[in-house]
This record gives sequence, structure tokens and C-alpha cells, in this order.
Amino acid sequence: MTPNRLRASRRQAGFTLVELAISLLVIVEVLLAVLMLFDFSSKLSHAQTNVADMQQNLRIAQNEMNATVRMAGRGGLTFFNTALGGAIWMRDNVLANTHIGDNSSPLVVTGTDVLTVRGVFASSMYQVNYLDSTALTYYTDSALTSVTTDPNAALFGTLKINAQTTADGKTLVDLANIVAPSPSPPSPIPEALILESANNSDVHAVVEIIPGSTTVTATQITLAFRVRGTPSDKVTSYTKLIPGGVFPSTMKSVSEVGILEEYRFYIRQDPVNPTMLRLDKARFLPGTDTAWGSAADNSANLQIDLADNILDLQVALALDTTNHVARTSLPTGVSDNCTLTTIAADPANCYISEAANGVNDDWLYNSTTDNITAAVWTPAQLYYARLSLLARTDGRDSKYQAPVLTSIEDHTYLTTDPLNLANTAAGSTQQRMFRRRILQTVIDLRNL
Repeated sequence: MTPNRLRASRRQAGFTLVELAISLLVIVEVLLAVLMLFDFSSKLSHAQTNVADMQQNLRIAQNEMNATVRMAGRGGLTFFNTALGGAIWMRDNVLANTHIGDNSSPLVVTGTDVLTVRGVFASSMYQVNYLDSTALTYYTDSALTSVTTDPNAALFGTLKINAQTTADGKTLVDLANIVAPSPSPPSPIPEALILESANNSDVHAVVEIIPGSTTVTATQITLAFRVRGTPSDKVTSYTKLIPGGVFPSTMKSVSEVGILEEYRFYIRQDPVNPTMLRLDKARFLPGTDTAWGSAADNSANLQIDLADNILDLQVALALDTTNHVARTSLPTGVSDNCTLTTIAADPANCYISEAANGVNDDWLYNSTTDNITAAVWTPAQLYYARLSLLARTDGRDSKYQAPVLTSIEDHTYLTTDPLNLANTAAGSTQQRMFRRRILQTVIDLRNL
């Protein structure tokens, strides 16, 4: 064989076995690297999507709560720390088997807070012509025939509200709206009506509308209401929303009225999927455990889902008390007439302060030692509400372990809490594989 033919034969012989093995090994390594990159990208994308969904849940929950809480007290309702409370009321760190309403209503997750907010939210505040002596009339009988001028003797009453229009005929007050929340029989709703005194804006009363006795014309509506009643009447509960729990004897004229509403925000466990916790709100007839609405709507109004995977709701309230903490510098935006050494109560609100441990400061429910029945909270003005929500992602990350939770406001998490057990610990439900976030918002209670 000539040299030229030998060289051509070698060129046509192809790769050797060693060369093929090395090439295959290189290709496999490259493919594994690409697959690992895709796997990492997929896991990262999945984790980021879960975190984004969690943050969106937090934003939705906070926005819904903020809008309602900011309007607390609209219509004249005040804050006072009685057994029932006024515009804002809380059940702090509820015990096991606590229901949002009566025993047939949903259970609240143990250790979380229930925030109750009352005010005139959906409807307008309606002006009353208090110069008209017939606008407000009290009666001692249900037939509305025996008139009395003494609010202390009144059992029933009527109130006239006139339609208001501009010079060009545009409607300013639509009378139909005040009766819209109460559907026609057979399921009328005994709404709570808040009355603001024309003589003193700090005086208000809450009464029960009698839907069947309300008359409406194109220019005027006459509301019939119950001032006092037996325990079976809703007005018995409504009266507890008045400071002192008594219908004011000075309520001889009314300047404004509105439909009073009550919402309770709470964490509910899904009975079908116990690991799913939701932030819900429930609407009640104010001061009662009776769900608002007709019989067909009651159950729906007890659990209005706002956001999934919300594990905890904690609320703290800022009041202007006589508690104080030492300061060495003025807070941002505070004038120099504020004392630098001791912080005392001040109506201008520049002295509301918070201690690092939450003790003996102006914030209620930020420490386990806080007690709402203490004398320091009773005369104090409420300024802010701070909402803290703990959320988690929808899916687990098998290689992730969330930090241990210590406390949120006055809710202390033990090391034995299911949310704190290590993923590999005995009895663990691997709750720390979920990524978690806390969103905290301070709300200015502008009506209080």
C-alpha cells in the first residue's frame, strides 16, 4: 500500500474508543450542568413566585383592614375601654375554642387577636333639621301615640330627615340609601342607628331602627326607632355602645344620623385543610353576636375571606397616657416645647412614646404585662392602631428553614410552637419550610 493510500485510510477510520468515551463524558457533564442550571432557575422562579404571592396577600389584607380601621368612629362613636368597647375593640390573644360570634360561628385561631371596628362606613351621614321641633319625637308606647319630652321616659321615637337638593335640582342627600341596607320583609334587619346630639357633638346615642314602621316619601323619610327594650331587642346591646351604657338624657335634638356598622377581623382555620389559615372579616349587628343580614346571608357574612396563608394578626393601640419613657433627643418633626427627659401625656400627641420592652409606655397590647383594665388607659385618648400580619408562602421549600419566631407585639412564640419546630424534629409539620414575612402598619384614627 502506498503512503498516500495509507494516509487516506487513516483519515477515514473515525474516532477511537478513547476519544468517543472522552467526548461522551464531556457532553454528559455539559448536559448535567445545563440541567442543574434549569433546575436552579426553576426552583428560584418558584420561590420568587411564592414570595410575590405572599407579599400580595399581605398587601390585600392590609389595604382592606386599613381602609376600615381608618374610618373607625365615623358618626360620633368614641373609644372607651368597657367590657364591650366603642369604635375600636379587641380580643387579645384569644384562647382555644374561641368563636367569632356565637357557638355556631367559625373558630378563631388560638393566640391571635380579633379586631372589632365600628362606624358609619357604607352609608352617608344624614343631616337633621334640629331647628324643627317635630324632627325628633319620643313616645312611651309602640303605637307611637303617647308623646313624651323626657328622653329618660322614652321607649320609642321617630326622626324626620329631609331630602336636600341644590338650586339646579341636583340631589345632595338620597333618602333611599338609608333604608337600602334593610331588605323588605320577610327578613327586615334591625339596623343600629347612631344619633349625634345637636347641642353637644361629644354626645351620641345608638338606637334600633324598626324597619316596618319607617315611611318614605320623595322629600322626607321618617325613621321609627326603639330607644329601650327587653333583652330580646337588639337595642339592649346597642345601648352598651353609648358611654356609660345609658341613653343620654340630654338627647333632645339631633344634628346627624347614620347606619352604624361593625366588622371583626380575625384568623380562621380552614376546616377541610387545617394547615390553611386565612384572614377573614365578619359583619355583625353592632355590639351583638348576631351576623348582619337576612337569614340566608348570615353564614356568608361570618367568614368573608380576605387573604390566604395569614398566620397571625396582632394589634397594638397608641393612647396618650401618663406613662412616660426617657428621651435624649426629640422625635423627628416634634417642636422644641416637648420635654427631653420625661415624656408625659399631651393632647398634641407629640409625646406618645414606646419603650423597647413595651412596658410602661403609651402603647397597649405591645407587652405581655399590658392590662386594659388598668387605670392609666381609662381616660386616655386613642390616636393610632398598629396592625401586624404574619404571612407564609403557599408552597414549601425543602431546603429552606425559616428563622424561629420569638414574638409579635404581646404574642410570644414558644420553642415548642408548631411554627418553630425544626423541619426534622419529631412531630414537626415542617412549617419552617415555608418562607414567612411580617407586615406592620400604623394607622391614624382620624375620627377619634
